[in-house]
Amino acid sequence: MLVPTIGAAQGADGCERLRAQIEAHILGKGVSGVALKVVPADAAAPGGVVLACDNGKKKIVHAQVAVSVPAQPTVAPSPSPKRPTRDEDILTECKDGTVVRGGRCKH
Repeated sequence: MLVPTIGAAQGADGCERLRAQIEAHILGKGVSGVALKVVPADAAAPGGVVLACDNGKKKIVHAQVAVSVPAQPTVAPSPSPKRPTRDEDILTECKDGTVVRGGRCKH
């Protein structure tokens, strides 16, 4: 794998400045859960090398960071409204001229 290198003129302070710039660029793209660190060149980099700096003495590595997702509040389902039965839906005109719901006329 070919890793870009920044020369000695940058030094350790330059590595930190580069790390901050790269991290700001990544976060500006809306990516979350990424952390960059400046480590010695011989350190293990499980997340991968982003850039070598300080004449190859250091490198900037990235690793995924656990991102906690806020728990969604649980909402109890609202009871469904009582649906009228088939008989309750029926309008009936009684012999006396009144209209009742449910088909039950009073005599």
